[in-house]
Amino acid sequence: MAIVEDPRYKQGLKLLNENQFDEAADFFSELLQFCSEKYGDDSIEIAPVWLEYGRALLLKEQENPTDDLLGAMSAEAKKQAQALGAELNGGASSSAAEDENVDEDDGAGDDNAENEENEPNDMEIAWEALEVARRTFEREGDSKWDISLSEVYHCLGEVCRFDGNYNGSIDEYKKCVNLRESVCEDSDRLLAEAHYSLAVAYTYNAGEENPTENRMKAVQHHKKAMEVLQNANKKSPSEEIEDLIDEVKETIVELEKAIKHGSLDLTSRVNDKGASTTSIGFGGAASSFSSSSSSSSSITAKPATIIPCVGAKRARDVVASNESKKSVKNEDEKCDTAVSESSEK
Repeated sequence: MAIVEDPRYKQGLKLLNENQFDEAADFFSELLQFCSEKYGDDSIEIAPVWLEYGRALLLKEQENPTDDLLGAMSAEAKKQAQALGAELNGGASSSAAEDENVDEDDGAGDDNAENEENEPNDMEIAWEALEVARRTFEREGDSKWDISLSEVYHCLGEVCRFDGNYNGSIDEYKKCVNLRESVCEDSDRLLAEAHYSLAVAYTYNAGEENPTENRMKAVQHHKKAMEVLQNANKKSPSEEIEDLIDEVKETIVELEKAIKHGSLDLTSRVNDKGASTTSIGFGGAASSFSSSSSSSSSITAKPATIIPCVGAKRARDVVASNESKKSVKNEDEKCDTAVSESSEK
């Protein structure tokens, strides 16, 4: 039985569509362990699981970014807030006590920090898992996997954008757009998603370089996304799609004003890590989009060149390490419970 028909795979997708990203990541991690032993790390049978595992970790981080992914600005803001709290709770005496504790724990703190630096974060693991999926789908070269490969490109674009690598995200989104244009109908919301994400990436890149050129490209792809949504609404009218169209129209107006006047503020539409706004249905789990694409076209995909693939072994080792840690944690919790019950007696 193909893995996409496996009830466990479908259960993982159900968790994703219910926005239970943490649980979905754990679920796909365990499924990867099983599939690796049965099929091998980089077999086509296991590629869909690598994709969904990477996507689950990506969505998990987009929903609740960890401190190491929030960047220097957020870390500094957190430090200032802590300093203000210390001042309000005792001022200099509190600070002196903290300094004393810091001196005593300096050695242990350095060791812990070094260990944490060596531990890959969820977004790094997501990238590695997605790269394994990308390499496998591209190597297979079968058009039946084109939609899955386009989803890999989209997720890699999301990882780049989340990390502030807007040029990298643009490259990945372009691959996604090109592939979906060749296999999707002109009313398929997956195609609208690709154009929309590319437009948002250009909007963010306008803050880094060539603002007018990037904004003009953003407008171009917003208009293409709106055109696809309008086709979808003609085919199957819905209030949700009409809301999407209105929101994209408003964004186009703001971008065109920015091109004319040289300023732009879209902070209300996108979050501080560059993720698509979710209030209008773009971003989040794949359930925001309904695919009606056909796989009649044959595509020969080109390898991604942004970051070298670290290989299935690295990603598999990370998965195995995480599973081992969970097992140890569960055993520790059982021991703590037993000790507690014994004390009560």
